[in-house]
Amino acid sequence: MPLVVTVLPVCILAGAAWLLLFFWAYPDAPYEATDFTEEAPESLLLWTIILAWTGALFTTVGYAATVVAVHRVLTGAPISLSASLDPAFTRMGGLLLTTLATYVLAAVAATIIGAVVVLYLMVRGGFAPQAYILENRSFAQSFRRSWSLVRGRMLALIGTTLVAVPLGTLVLLACALVFAIFAFPFDPEDPGRDATVVLNAFAMAVLGVALVPCLAYLATVTTVFYLDARKAADA
Repeated sequence: MPLVVTVLPVCILAGAAWLLLFFWAYPDAPYEATDFTEEAPESLLLWTIILAWTGALFTTVGYAATVVAVHRVLTGAPISLSASLDPAFTRMGGLLLTTLATYVLAAVAATIIGAVVVLYLMVRGGFAPQAYILENRSFAQSFRRSWSLVRGRMLALIGTTLVAVPLGTLVLLACALVFAIFAFPFDPEDPGRDATVVLNAFAMAVLGVALVPCLAYLATVTTVFYLDARKAADA
């Protein structure tokens, strides 16, 4: 539920904002991928960045709130939806910084070092959201704590989290089927600018539906591993 009330509304609103931008605010803006970044007005580029980061922020908040909810259930003290969301919204600034650092790290590592190192770094930092939101640690302390707790558990954590791949594939296939039915009336080879704008806006809403079960699984699995690792480390 924390992901449902954060991710889905934001994705739907992002799709609506996309329609407003290209049909009302910038009706003549280029839409082709090769022209968009070069010829689109700077203000439109700014709005697309704002939409992307708003989605990333609320997705991170929903993930952190799910971590809180899972933690309370596992410790025998389940809480309400609003109570699980409160810590995530209260510490939203740090969560945004964590999200930004993860994206930058992945981009730099993928460009300079390679995908294997990206996977290694992201797994070693996989407990950072839990340490940040459950232990009330700082941004830097959360990553150091995660790095320490994951030691000796990397293969088990990778193997378990990889279950999200087939889960995500099934969800995406189901969403793709819905998307294909919706897109059927349009010409698949050249749907035109207006149809492409509508289809992309619809795809944003579909993405929200796909993200919820995958992120819920990842939040649950990593929190279970984190609690076991913390118990062993603090023993």
